[in-house]
Amino acid sequence: MKQLFLILLFLCSISAFSQDKINIKKLSYGVTVSPIIPVFPGFTSKGYISDKLKPNMGLNAGIYASFNKQKNHLYSKALYRYLLYKAIDNNFKVSSQDVNLQIGVKRSLKNPANTNFVIAYSPSFNINTTETYAGRQFDSFPPPNNLTKQLSNRFSNSVYIGLEFEYKDKGTMEVGYTHSLKRTYFENRVDAVPHHFSFAYNLNFNAKAEISKDIIELRSTLKRLENDTLYFINKTCENELPNIDLEKLLNTHYAFSNFKVVKPNELVNLKKQTNVIMFALVGAHYASDGDIPSTGIFLLDKNLNNLEYPYPHHVRLKYDFNSNTKQCIESIENAALLIRKLNSELEEAKKL
Repeated sequence: MKQLFLILLFLCSISAFSQDKINIKKLSYGVTVSPIIPVFPGFTSKGYISDKLKPNMGLNAGIYASFNKQKNHLYSKALYRYLLYKAIDNNFKVSSQDVNLQIGVKRSLKNPANTNFVIAYSPSFNINTTETYAGRQFDSFPPPNNLTKQLSNRFSNSVYIGLEFEYKDKGTMEVGYTHSLKRTYFENRVDAVPHHFSFAYNLNFNAKAEISKDIIELRSTLKRLENDTLYFINKTCENELPNIDLEKLLNTHYAFSNFKVVKPNELVNLKKQTNVIMFALVGAHYASDGDIPSTGIFLLDKNLNNLEYPYPHHVRLKYDFNSNTKQCIESIENAALLIRKLNSELEEAKKL
């Protein structure tokens, strides 16, 4: 059984990390608190373990860190665990204290959203196990008995599996199960960490660093654009806004990056250049698939497809489109307004 769990953990780790190149996007760290409930499956020669040992709620608390790389996370926890259960036959309660680690991976699930599957290797070292008489306290009641030196499995190995539910940026809720790979049950105690369920809350101290993949991509692209050139494609109505006038307006109202107004015959070569970041189409265009054409400035990728969220992918004029059947800009003032809006939205997007 031990070999089977270790093989499963190894295969899951390989599967998770083989699907993405190593590209750490964000770090979260903080404190974690977890009520735990021991379970006692199986039986001995004298009956079922669950008839001999009665669980009480325990606690696992400590610190954690998680590195996110796209859909996968590397994570670890350093914890102190306190367990309490009662031996029914001799009326003793057993308290167990250990330090333990969790070292594993998390994999984001498509459904339900904001949920991660967690699997981890969890070694632990017992620092104290004591049995105390749980009956009425008479003068002759048995004194507490330290069982620590009697344990043959003070160093235990376990496998943890669970589901983590992300809650905004402040933290996550986690439900899991820890399975001990080696343990021995006696009528009055467990020689190792018993199996147990846990319900954890992970409080994130680095919430401001929790940045989505889209925002990271946006910041990176806009940073590159600031130091490069935005290529404008003039698709305004005929004779409405000649290229020379568009350049004058851009010189006056656009400051986010360098710019160049390109002719249609230049597009083929520009699309082949690896350093081209995006285009800006001025005139009538579709804001998205299935949308009716409207008048504005639309940001396109190097393949001339519409950019999507989270970019400020278009700015449009606000007027009655039914009265503008040709979808023209209609005035220099409208063109200047669109350029100012584009520049302003790019500056705001940079702050995300």
